[in-house]
Amino acid sequence: MRKSVALVFGLIFLLFATVQYNDPGPQVWVPIYLAAVMACAWAGLGWGNGAFLA
Repeated sequence: MRKSVALVFGLIFLLFATVQYNDPGPQVWVPIYLAAVMACAWAGLGWGNGAFLA
């Protein structure tokens, strides 16, 4: 269940990152959303610190 939730949130954050290219300040928001995608991927794979990813 936890892996599927991490996958869903990762895909949602990836979608958010792709639509930010139409925003006036994508150089700020795209890396923030991609960091969230990475955190979701690490949580889904079971990598990383549990306190940070919880």
